[in-house]
Amino acid sequence: MKMFRAALPFAVLTGLALGPTPASASETCWTEGARQFYDAIHYCVSSMLKPSGKWRYGPDNLVGDEDGQHLAWCEGVRGPGIGEAITLRIDNGAPFRRLIIANGYGKSEKSYFENARVRIFHVTTDTGLSTSVMLPDQPEPVLLPLPDVGAFRWVRLVIGDIYSGSRYDDTCFDNVWPDFAYENELAAEQTTPLPVPPVAAAPLETKPDIAPPHTVTPPTQPPVGAGDPFGDLGMPDSDQLRLPGQ
Repeated sequence: MKMFRAALPFAVLTGLALGPTPASASETCWTEGARQFYDAIHYCVSSMLKPSGKWRYGPDNLVGDEDGQHLAWCEGVRGPGIGEAITLRIDNGAPFRRLIIANGYGKSEKSYFENARVRIFHVTTDTGLSTSVMLPDQPEPVLLPLPDVGAFRWVRLVIGDIYSGSRYDDTCFDNVWPDFAYENELAAEQTTPLPVPPVAAAPLETKPDIAPPHTVTPPTQPPVGAGDPFGDLGMPDSDQLRLPGQ
């Protein structure tokens, strides 16, 4: 199974209804077994190019590779394959809202440009969604958004226009995969509380030191007579003393 990490934009065109249900009588399908998000995905194509030597071009190439080489589904009708389709039939799948896709024959740069690539896909689903998208001409994976999220039972991609190959008319396509994991990422973002930044404690307000009021001690007045050694005895003044015989 190919694993991609894609984040490249492309144009979304006006919606186009292509009928209520994809036809299946002439489809060739390959089934991807149960995984975390589904019981099975059946990759079905409306036609495919006949094998050439060891190379094959069936729907299994839409999810696999060989010895590290990117393979591809190539349509098998005469001309560039306008109107040929890839249909993903999903058993008991989780909701998703976008596909991861890779255009062209990604085995090599030479293989990519020698074969035609998809320019416009018309996309419909079992829920009635319908849109058209213009893909960039590059082998790197891109994200194809659907008009809404859903647990789709099938999604159909119909070739509406192509980038011409330099050598072959066959239109090839490398990979298509529902991006189930994206819904998990969105759910995790909604349920995980945002981290609360730490709040620095405000510094305590520092008040200036307040000096105690200055106490003024009044001078002590000596009691009257404090300078007279006899004053505290109540002795008369010297001029009042009279000795006997005086």
